[in-house]
Amino acid sequence: MRETSKHTSTPALLAFALSCFFIIDSSSGQDLDFDTSKVLGTEQANCKQCHPSETTHWHKTTHALSLNRLEYTGNSKKYADALGISQATLKTTSTCADCHGTKSESSGVVKLISGVSCESCHGGAKDWLKPHAEYFEGHKFSDLKTLREERLQETPEHRLARMKSTHDAGMIRPDMLHDLAKNCMNCHIVDDEKLVAAGHKAASAFELTSWLNGEVKHNFFMDPDKNADAPSLWMEAHQKTAEQRNRMKFVVGGMVQIETALERRAIASNSAYIPQVGGLVAVGNGKLAQANAMAPTPQTQSAAGIVGPLMGILFVPQPTDKETFSSTAKKISEHTKAFIKENDGSQLPGLDPLIKALPPHYSQQFKEKHLGK
Repeated sequence: MRETSKHTSTPALLAFALSCFFIIDSSSGQDLDFDTSKVLGTEQANCKQCHPSETTHWHKTTHALSLNRLEYTGNSKKYADALGISQATLKTTSTCADCHGTKSESSGVVKLISGVSCESCHGGAKDWLKPHAEYFEGHKFSDLKTLREERLQETPEHRLARMKSTHDAGMIRPDMLHDLAKNCMNCHIVDDEKLVAAGHKAASAFELTSWLNGEVKHNFFMDPDKNADAPSLWMEAHQKTAEQRNRMKFVVGGMVQIETALERRAIASNSAYIPQVGGLVAVGNGKLAQANAMAPTPQTQSAAGIVGPLMGILFVPQPTDKETFSSTAKKISEHTKAFIKENDGSQLPGLDPLIKALPPHYSQQFKEKHLGK
């Protein structure tokens, strides 16, 4: 790290220190298979103590209400029966509960404690909950106003150590865009062929930029009355804009869709599943083509170069599928991480017309209840 003048302001020093840390951290590649014994629950962890506006907003979302889809009736019963899932396990240990809820384990007993929650997206909080908001040694929460003031007293060195500590403890923060997108895709692209064969869709109509800018957006930290267009603390710490983040989300979302769909395709054998998951790769490749037409980068061009030749075999099972598609998924992951390391969105204004064509995504239920539509 270069020498910094003793007269450098604390915010400037902090920004520099953070930039050094996040260059290393942004392509973490950590294991995203959460340990349910680390999951506390939004209520149990008292997330609203520091994030009242975020928690209030979450309660309105389809994520929070997702357990409603796990009643043992209708399609849920049909899918459960097809997979041999009993009514007793549907809301506990079932594969359905992995994506429709938040599992927590205590004394070897797994319970479904809520719908899709904070920890579903940010990781089981047992080990990172306490340190992620401790701005100095021995820091304790008093009230939200004081907490915001105390945050400004944190030294750059302490923040670096705190960020590393929470990362090592499994927290997925907004700056970890690859891990964040991968976590979304792990549920929004179904990995169970039997479930799809029973009639469940292989994927949601999921687009990272659109969805994160819509119903699930919860960026209140810097202003509890304003849902900012990008994570507000992230924007302050990095001196970045929502436009820059949208550009990164657009590209990373497309590349992670390809990566995840290729992983699914590598182990696919079901005739109902292969065309659907293959189609997701093709859609992601089309998005890459758009990005390369409007704002090409070496990483997106290289990714397109290795995905393109696969189009002819995506929909026809081959003996070499597992090796072909899994190795390509790993290469796409490497290109995505390299893209994140080399870009921050400021160099990609050419993507803006594509992003403007993506309206924020809201479920019909949310629109009717909260938007009056």
